[in-house]
Amino acid sequence: MEWLTYIFFFFLGLSLLVIVHELGHFIPAKLFGMRVERFFIFFDWPTALWSFRYKETVYGIGVLPLGGYVKIAGMVDESLDTEHLQLPPKPWEFRAKPTWQRLIVMAGGVTMNALLAVIIFACFHYFLGTVQTPIKQLPYGIDVYPGSPAEQIGLKTGDIPIALNGKPITYLEEIQNAATLALEDQLTITVVRDGDTLTIEVPPARLRALREKLHELPALAFYPNPPAYVSVVDSSYPAAKAGIQPGDKILAINGEKVESFGHLRTLLKKYKENDTLHISVERKNQVFTFSVVLNKEKKLGVAPDFSKIPTVRVRYSLGRSIWEGCKSAVDVLVKNYKGFRQMIRGELEVGKNLAGPIRIAKVFKQQYERGGWLAFWHLVAMFSVILAFVNLLPIPALDGGHIVFLLVEMVIRRPVPDKVRIAAQQIGLIILLILTALILINDILNF
Repeated sequence: MEWLTYIFFFFLGLSLLVIVHELGHFIPAKLFGMRVERFFIFFDWPTALWSFRYKETVYGIGVLPLGGYVKIAGMVDESLDTEHLQLPPKPWEFRAKPTWQRLIVMAGGVTMNALLAVIIFACFHYFLGTVQTPIKQLPYGIDVYPGSPAEQIGLKTGDIPIALNGKPITYLEEIQNAATLALEDQLTITVVRDGDTLTIEVPPARLRALREKLHELPALAFYPNPPAYVSVVDSSYPAAKAGIQPGDKILAINGEKVESFGHLRTLLKKYKENDTLHISVERKNQVFTFSVVLNKEKKLGVAPDFSKIPTVRVRYSLGRSIWEGCKSAVDVLVKNYKGFRQMIRGELEVGKNLAGPIRIAKVFKQQYERGGWLAFWHLVAMFSVILAFVNLLPIPALDGGHIVFLLVEMVIRRPVPDKVRIAAQQIGLIILLILTALILINDILNF
């Protein structure tokens, strides 16, 4: 059943992205009077799963789930069909149309993917808004988990972040994403610590180490530092055995005042395994004291109550939602550009950070399990931007390669020779097949 769930969400997400992308080519081609011979979701190699003909176009679903394609008459594409080049151009062929029309057709796929992402992100902002944690309302600052990436770059429990790379920040969420920070070429974080303002300069080596773990780090592993209220008590840990309950507020340990949940963790480090702690808690306006024998992990087995952290839901107008949707799409694009550049430089490990169909399927399943359909649609928007970015790469056989040839044609005012385009298409196809095979092998090894 787990594999079926992987397959379902992978095919659903990929189908949506492919349909939108190919419509970006199909619609302008039809509007400009070009004949579209085939419209396929997934590649029909070695055969098609299902197809039908309507007028001049065959529509269908292929068996190879690595993309899709629209075959336009008179175009040198990945099919490497060159028979039409022996005949004069027909009025309905791609090659017979003005360069600007062909450019619009080739740019249509990435445009539609970008538009889909903007629409989804804009809908999130308009209908849901965003839940943000105002930094000014965090009297205890942040809670940094021991051994976490946040601790490794120099953050400490109780810090109040106020600026990132010199730019003031208003909400904690602006600094929590590990990918956003790790992909920066240089990183400085300004915090208020024990009443003093200081700037933490993250060494390049630390940034590189953080990049190496991006595939497994959703965040820097620091959170708002809440008051010491208990939300959950693990029955296998000392707190539950002593009688501490959800809803209790921890006031003191051995007479030492506990100011926050992060402070509680810091205080526990002072003690040893099997030490007896006298923990005072407030419960329904009464104070109780429990004796707790500390375990080897130095953990009580209690979880913080994050509902005590003040948050605000920021609402947006329709116009502002569209603007924020554009910003979100651009943010995903910039992150992918930085990640791609750093993989080329060797600063980011390719094997761990390049995902193929198997890992994408796993991500779709995991995100749905964590956040339902909202998380699924958010992931569709992200991958739509990624698909647009990949297709813009100037590799023959990709949209970006076709666009480069058309731009050259506009500059030199004559078509690039057929032999050059055919050779480039063959080389590009070989490159894509090799890359696809390597990505699939990498997926299997990482899975």
